[in-house]
Amino acid sequence: MDGGIYFRWVNDSPIFLTLYVDDIVIAATTENIKLVLTELTKKFEVKDLGNVSHLLSMEIKYVPGQFLSISQRGYIGRILERFKMANCKATPIPQAKGDFPLPGDPDRETVH
Repeated sequence: MDGGIYFRWVNDSPIFLTLYVDDIVIAATTENIKLVLTELTKKFEVKDLGNVSHLLSMEIKYVPGQFLSISQRGYIGRILERFKMANCKATPIPQAKGDFPLPGDPDRETVH
């Protein structure tokens, strides 16, 4: 795991906890989220902001049991504005088909 990302199993369910500066995002069952928040509030002042909607210039949408969507549309728009390319025309770029693993990456998993 990367620095700032923590993982553990509790009650036969995974808990992912990510830290960035003073922000924490918890991905777990509702029961385990409550458990983590209870433990954190014993040692720290915690403000629960509810479900995450934006993080590190990403827009996050989650509908339980249906989908998880992560988008950088807003960030891309700001970058295009910054470089005066907001009115540029998109064009498809051919992408080579196949799997191209990076050499020397033992942790890489193929996702289909």
